[in-house]
Amino acid sequence: MAQKFLRHTPTSYVLSLQYRLAGQRNCRFPAQLQDAISAYPYMLHTLRIPSSQIILSGDSSGGNLVLALLRYITQFKNYKLLPAPKRIWIWSPWCDVPAA
Repeated sequence: MAQKFLRHTPTSYVLSLQYRLAGQRNCRFPAQLQDAISAYPYMLHTLRIPSSQIILSGDSSGGNLVLALLRYITQFKNYKLLPAPKRIWIWSPWCDVPAA
């Protein structure tokens, strides 16, 4: 998927998060959300990528993780520390559970 983003969008870089999988021992939720919450400020503050240039994307459970991170960002409400990303692209039944 990263190659498609690079080929078909004006994207220059892709960061692929290796979050802990729920099937592993001691990696139950919210471990995955903690990984995403750690990665997002890393992109903003360490790599100095403006939120206006960040697109969060995920499919299936990764899509659910993007939704959970976005909910965390909006509930945190300190947009100077954690501004919302420019966009999210999600391919997941979690976007519309009753329809799935």
